[in-house]
Amino acid sequence: MTGSGHNGLFGAMFARGDADTGDRAWLQAMLDTEAALARALERAGLAPAGSGAAVTAVARADFFDNGALSEAATSTGNPVPALVRALTGLLPESAAGAAGAVHRGAGDWPSPSDSDSRSRSQRETSMINRAATRLSG
Repeated sequence: MTGSGHNGLFGAMFARGDADTGDRAWLQAMLDTEAALARALERAGLAPAGSGAAVTAVARADFFDNGALSEAATSTGNPVPALVRALTGLLPESAAGAAGAVHRGAGDWPSPSDSDSRSRSQRETSMINRAATRLSG
């Protein structure tokens, strides 16, 4: 789907606000989310200084190939793992520490039996949410 995508799955729902629901817009929205998460992690002290800026600098849809991401997504049924790998791969060596800020705490929760990891993830998520609230306010 290209362009505004008003004929697509979300077309009627988003047409009222004239939102672009095309592939490129979805990709940029996912990248914007990853960049915001990296900035929040940095502000919360959970990622090295400069991580937010480094991720934000490479989180541009024109740096990615939707077709390649789609093909890579066939192994998981979800484009996010492929996007995370591609985004991390674009980070310069000078920002290697920023890789840990990509998608951290955003998914793949630990198993319920892993209480230490679960508690750590819950604490980190709480810190991320507080930092994101400060960023948006």
